[in-house]
Amino acid sequence: MRGNYEIPEGYESVWNDEFEGDAISFAEWLEEIHPAGEFYNELQSYVASEKNIYAKDGHLVIRPIKEHSADGSVRYTSGRISTAGIHQFQYGRFEVRVKVPRGKGLRPYVSLVVENGMNGAWPSREIDFMEYNGSSPDDLYGSIHSESVIDSNHVLQQGLYRVPKSDDDFHVYTCEWEPGLITLYCDGIEYFNCAEPLNFDRPFHIACGVAVGGDWPEDPDSDTVFDASNVMEIDYIRIIRKTDYPVKYPIKRRKMLGICGVWEDAENFNMFIRSLQNEEFLKDYVLTVFTFSIPSESEDDVASDMRFANFIDTVGLSGIVIFGEMIKNERIINRLISGAHRRNIPVIMFERTMPYCIDFQFDYAGGFEQIVRHIVEHHGCREVDMFAGFRGNPFSEERIAIYKKVLEENGIPFEDMRVHYGDFWDATAFRVLTGLINSGYKLPQAFICANDSMAIGVCDALKKAGYKVPDDCYVTGFDGIWKSDFHTPAITTCELDYDFIRTKIMDVLSVGGNQEDDIKIGYRSLLRHSCNCCPEDTDKWETIVSDLNDDNLDYFRHMLEMGRFVSQTISMSDVVDASADLQRYLWLWKDQYYFIGIRENEECIHAILEGMNGEYKFDRKFFNMPEVLPDLGKLLDVNSGINVILFKQAKARTESFGYIASGLSEITLRSEQRFEEFSLFVSAMVHSVINNRQLIDANKEIERMSESDYLTGLYNRRGFMQEVADYVLRDENEGKWFTLFSADLDGLKNINDYYGHTEGDLAIKALANAVRTYVGNNGFCARYGGDEFAFVIIGDEPLAGKIDIIREKISAIIQKDPSVSGKRYRVKASIGCGEGLINDSINIEAITHIADIEMYKDKYSKR
Repeated sequence: MRGNYEIPEGYESVWNDEFEGDAISFAEWLEEIHPAGEFYNELQSYVASEKNIYAKDGHLVIRPIKEHSADGSVRYTSGRISTAGIHQFQYGRFEVRVKVPRGKGLRPYVSLVVENGMNGAWPSREIDFMEYNGSSPDDLYGSIHSESVIDSNHVLQQGLYRVPKSDDDFHVYTCEWEPGLITLYCDGIEYFNCAEPLNFDRPFHIACGVAVGGDWPEDPDSDTVFDASNVMEIDYIRIIRKTDYPVKYPIKRRKMLGICGVWEDAENFNMFIRSLQNEEFLKDYVLTVFTFSIPSESEDDVASDMRFANFIDTVGLSGIVIFGEMIKNERIINRLISGAHRRNIPVIMFERTMPYCIDFQFDYAGGFEQIVRHIVEHHGCREVDMFAGFRGNPFSEERIAIYKKVLEENGIPFEDMRVHYGDFWDATAFRVLTGLINSGYKLPQAFICANDSMAIGVCDALKKAGYKVPDDCYVTGFDGIWKSDFHTPAITTCELDYDFIRTKIMDVLSVGGNQEDDIKIGYRSLLRHSCNCCPEDTDKWETIVSDLNDDNLDYFRHMLEMGRFVSQTISMSDVVDASADLQRYLWLWKDQYYFIGIRENEECIHAILEGMNGEYKFDRKFFNMPEVLPDLGKLLDVNSGINVILFKQAKARTESFGYIASGLSEITLRSEQRFEEFSLFVSAMVHSVINNRQLIDANKEIERMSESDYLTGLYNRRGFMQEVADYVLRDENEGKWFTLFSADLDGLKNINDYYGHTEGDLAIKALANAVRTYVGNNGFCARYGGDEFAFVIIGDEPLAGKIDIIREKISAIIQKDPSVSGKRYRVKASIGCGEGLINDSINIEAITHIADIEMYKDKYSKR
């Protein structure tokens, strides 16, 4: 068994077979015997026959064979050879050099199969590290089958690799199986890896074979070649093992805290997320962020967001924070709450009161009162104007009431004229104050603004009018957005007590389960230069400008690269090709974790891209994936370097495709912006590519319909003649007999006249079905129109001498057809044929003419 081959350092040889000579050692191998249909409804029987399994020229050969019985039926046999009961293995590098057969319906494979059975029923445990669907022979499938440790459902994780052409069509396929990790290679190129399933806890054996038909990859057709040239050839199988495998330590997984909000309120949302980036918090939790779309009452938009809420329910969170005022839609909020309660995890609700939640109530009134008292009582200002938000808005009215209360408590009369409305927006505040100044309005000692954005607009309007803040007028804001610190002057404001919030969230998570309580969150004052409490810090501007410049450059680069990406992929029709192109445009942000998952059905997630640290994986399929990300365990490890995972729906308008995720070590406002941009561009790409694919498929369907008969589904005359031309030009058909049959349904006019056209259509379809059944995979057939049919059989022998037998067989098939049995009429056909050898001189027109003549002879003989 041993051969001379190089063993890498750190490995030792375990077992191999070089298949030298012209004999197989059955002391090392078992020829498995299984009836047809035992595995996944396959057509072949696995037999122990030297016709199907043999050694030749230093190769193990497995040949599928197609046999025709005298009654016209077809039988398939093939070989499956394994080390079951002889050699079994757990961990190692398994390497095979193989050439595979091609053709629809053929499935060559090399697998590692669990030793406690013959892989007969799911759930099973299996590693298919070389598997092909013969109709797409360049697509290599690598599959890991296991069962869920939760509910014993079958779990399939699958990668797809497009194998480049080689001179001899041999390729080397490798499975590296080590504790905790399975990695698959083709010709030394890694194309798939996944965590070792938890239930891979016993030895496996090797199995090699060629399956025919079944659930996948469907049955062979007339193009599939069954001869000694189209076989599976194995040059060698080699198994080596590391001399010392490291002990498989369990990953120290952190838990996930879900945070649900809306991107359009980015600054406040981001401030909260950043406040949790604390060493003490991150050693136990990963921040898992979900951003919904702009709040909308449209049923389509709500339905789309409900799908995202359903997805969040599957992530495996240990607690969830919901920004109710951002999301707004109560149906979405209730769905998030119900999912959390079903899993018995705590729900923390911000800015909204909901039953069975822990309400974190922001003390807006207390925080805003701090700012008003600071201006009135600390600075002693008597002339104080206020910029409120929208007229009638509850937040706006509450802050006006506080402003009025503090003035009255300090003996300052309240004047309506001193309340202005800036709609919570800097541009409106700027416009309103500019109009007041231009009309000669007397400047007060201070402007108190209901949020920071309006405070910035007020400062800018004063500056434009030639006033200085704080020399000529004090200005304050409220809510502590990042712009307030970057502005000149820096804005005096209030921000939430994030340290208190973080402490309370950790308390809630430590208790777990469903709780019902209210927690009031206070604000703390940030006294800055706009009220002259903190001198202007000119030294910080170098840092601020540098940071803003970096963000601006990042924005430009990311938008440029994403724009290039979309323009490059907009005409593509394959999402895998498009996603593979994406890695060229992520050059600056490769330290992030990326995942794009397209949902193909309820069971399958197609991971078209997964990447981290500049290493990317493409085209992996996961069936019944136990977790929402293939490498979630790695990301949650305390030493992964990933502390934040962002999730977004992949969608275009209201159509959802799947989800997008990105992992970061820490989050900034710019990194969150970048993820939102990335999600939009990727969603646009996926939508465009799917539309392109649908358009191509639609055009193919139109082309198919133009070549098909609408009633029977057979080719029409145009499609039939195109198929004839294709078949006679194929090299594999050179020298074979081409037999063309002309068929005519007898008495169609009488059936239509006496029984109606519906019965006539039944008769036509019965003949079509009979012809189709008889021809099977040996040729093709057509309905020219009316009662005229034609069909072709390609074979190794002429058929003209068997025309009477063929008529009888087709007639027998018709008589067994339940759609026309028992009718008062009989469905019969006149049939003739012409034939010739396929070569350069074959005359299709002459053969067709002879078939027509013979068909009419048959018809006239019945009169």
